[in-house]
Amino acid sequence: MKRILVISTLIIGFLGCSREIECTDPPIYFSFISIPQNALDTLVLRKFKKDANFQELVDTLQITSANGGIINYGDTSRVSLDDPYNYPIPGFDWQIFIPAINRTVSITDINMRTKTGKCAAMSTDCFCNNEILGLKVDNQAGVLQTTHSVNLFIR
Repeated sequence: MKRILVISTLIIGFLGCSREIECTDPPIYFSFISIPQNALDTLVLRKFKKDANFQELVDTLQITSANGGIINYGDTSRVSLDDPYNYPIPGFDWQIFIPAINRTVSITDINMRTKTGKCAAMSTDCFCNNEILGLKVDNQAGVLQTTHSVNLFIR
């Protein structure tokens, strides 16, 4: 009986333990307001070294129907990419080029609070995101919605 009590106590104690994990940088989903959907058939997403005045290009992604799509909600067109790792994240400056209307949107000064989370000792499916506090779109404060994800609205 004593042995069962000791084993039960150890199991309960071990399962009650948690470990601290570092949260990841959240993707920034983006939508366009009042830009015709046919103008969004092709987009070019450019990733730059942060604070380098868009002089040090890191990567480029051409967005078409082959690797993404547009979901319309009234006058708002949300860009939906096949790979969640293709969205802008903190730590870089970004440009979205819209060839159909010859417009470049710059995203800079992504301000983020780094967080940690708790994970059960035996769990392998732990997840948390750092918090985006703000950013700039074309040197103006960006319009963010951060309910369950980070959504940037571009006019």
